[in-house]
Amino acid sequence: MKATATEATERSIPVEDALRLVIDTTPTLIHTARPDGYIDYFNKAWLEFFGKSLGDVRGWRWTDVVHPEDVAGIVRKWQDALETGEPFEWETRVRRADGEYRLMLHRKLPLRGETGAIVKWFGSSRDIQDEKAAQEQMRLVVDSTPALLQSARPDGYIDFVNKGWLDFVGLPMERMLGWEWTKAFYPDDIDELVETWKRAIATGTPFQDEGRVRRADGEYRTLLHNKRPLKDKFGKVVKWYGSSIDIEDRKQAEERLRQSEFYLHEGQRLSHCGSWSFKPSGGCDYCSLELLNILGFDPAKGIPSIPDYLNLVHPDDRPSAEATIKRMIAEGIGCDVKKRIVRKDGATRVARCVGVPMFEGGKVARFIGTLMDITEQDSGTAASGSVPNASGGAQPYGELRLERFDRRLVLVRRELSDS
Repeated sequence: MKATATEATERSIPVEDALRLVIDTTPTLIHTARPDGYIDYFNKAWLEFFGKSLGDVRGWRWTDVVHPEDVAGIVRKWQDALETGEPFEWETRVRRADGEYRLMLHRKLPLRGETGAIVKWFGSSRDIQDEKAAQEQMRLVVDSTPALLQSARPDGYIDFVNKGWLDFVGLPMERMLGWEWTKAFYPDDIDELVETWKRAIATGTPFQDEGRVRRADGEYRTLLHNKRPLKDKFGKVVKWYGSSIDIEDRKQAEERLRQSEFYLHEGQRLSHCGSWSFKPSGGCDYCSLELLNILGFDPAKGIPSIPDYLNLVHPDDRPSAEATIKRMIAEGIGCDVKKRIVRKDGATRVARCVGVPMFEGGKVARFIGTLMDITEQDSGTAASGSVPNASGGAQPYGELRLERFDRRLVLVRRELSDS
């Protein structure tokens, strides 16, 4: 009998009261309003947050607990929603029962009847104070970094650039959002950059490209742009995050290096002079292209070894050449010698080889030098050997030491005296 009575009592509870009971037991802050905007209900969680009764906040009295500076904005936004019937969303500071104002995100959606007229508004609010504080902290970190950072929506619309970017281009945020950023780029670079970016968006693959950007002072600088997609568990792109790095100085240095290498190569080609380097262990670590051409080696096969080189030396000159290299390594001295080279194609060339030791930390780190084809300039003497000095011995060319001074490596020659 008792169970039957209980069931009858439960069936007698109106559906609306049962729904209100559920709403009052949820921790979510929920409220409802009439079609004219009159707030007619706040759930228990809201009232506990306020520390007030429903009568204290019903109607338009809820504005008393909104921060005075935020009242006009939320009321205007709410009235706009009532006129248009559009969903409502707004942030305001609301006074909690302990007197502290907390930033809240408010949302309301209209319920429409069969005729399409709004019959009720249902809303919820969420405390976003801590979330906003964390976002501001992250924003501070992002804005204080020297890197140029940005983010974009899944469709490629740039929705944020950090302070570093704005300071670099000298433009306000709105001039860099969406696709407005293209106006800050060098006109000739835009088409390729946009095409590459759109291809990355379509495929969901990382983006990387170079593009020149107009700096605040009007100078165009080459930047390396990278963007990476953030994907959900289904592999769908939900956000793009990117960074840009100024590489103009590096590009100019690379160009200067290319020019320098070109001039060096052309100079060696025109003078029939190649350069080389080997370590005290006997391993060659550098051989210029022109030296390979002089000796008849295939550049595609890499740097030849010392035995490979000695195999090209004329048999009558080879013992002297081997002895010279051994003495250089043993005594840490240079050389200035002539020898005949018999190329693989059978041609015999006369070469002058000049080398010096390079010191690092007081020890020989490597030997560097040049080999010049002097066949046309040679006197035709068949004998090979060192360029004679006054006493008839091999003439040590000298030593080079690496010394660090004023952040530069300075080559210092120490002439060797005959002993």
